[in-house]
Amino acid sequence: NVQAGSRALVIDSTCGLVLGAVAERMGGVGRILHGFNGLQPSVDAVRWFNFQQDVLNCILHFPLSELGFLDQDVSELNEEANPQPMEGAAAKDEGTASGGTVDVLQRRKRRLKLGAKPSMSHREVTVVEPTLADIQKELREGFDTMVIAGSLHPGLLVPRLIPLLKTSSPFVIYSPVLQPLLDLEEELIRANSAMDMNISETWMREIQVLPGRSHPNMSMSAQSGFLLTGVRVQKRTAREENNDGELPAGGVKTESADATDTDCAEPPSKKTKLEPAEAIESKEQGEEGQSEQ
Repeated sequence: NVQAGSRALVIDSTCGLVLGAVAERMGGVGRILHGFNGLQPSVDAVRWFNFQQDVLNCILHFPLSELGFLDQDVSELNEEANPQPMEGAAAKDEGTASGGTVDVLQRRKRRLKLGAKPSMSHREVTVVEPTLADIQKELREGFDTMVIAGSLHPGLLVPRLIPLLKTSSPFVIYSPVLQPLLDLEEELIRANSAMDMNISETWMREIQVLPGRSHPNMSMSAQSGFLLTGVRVQKRTAREENNDGELPAGGVKTESADATDTDCAEPPSKKTKLEPAEAIESKEQGEEGQSEQ
């Protein structure tokens, strides 16, 4: 579902090869958030796509550590880091308490600044450095698709990322081994977070191309990794089910008295059909009595 105008979440540890493919498909229309682990993203392959400035502008890099701060607003951290001036011992205690907050905020800003430094083009392009508020806003808006081809364990990464996907949005996860994807599929099923999941094996066959001797290599590994695909779903709450007319927690569904009376009442059309029949029957009985007399 990667197309122009979509919002894509990409985790790429292939030196930017997957990130470049997604950016090429979108053509500079939409938004791509690329999460990286470490100090800087590895996106050397993106330079060889020879993208224009508008395509590069739709890509934002962010450290994966920012996922742990989505519940806390940046403005609240700024207020804690810059408290109102106080006097005496209260100011000393307040400064000691806010020292840890200042250090965490500074480290987050420094990590985000380093993430915007890697060049993604051989041309001279203008790099826009996003702020922490910009990253939080983009993450909270949700995404239309998610592509993960990272070196991190999928079981640790995906449960934190899949809540960012919008409902009915597809995702694909690559792993060089099968077992992590099997464990992740079972976890998503238990959490009712995804449906229509399928694990497939990517198969690559190397060919020897020589004059008169072109054939598949005699000794090679045919397996090159596995893909887990699925669609994001969200478990409905009991209140939403009750609003749609489902059975409440007690298991008893109540109906209004008017609806019950209406359902049990006999339709008027049947009454109008029965009245002439009764009149005809009584008339026939009267005629039989007269004939007997």
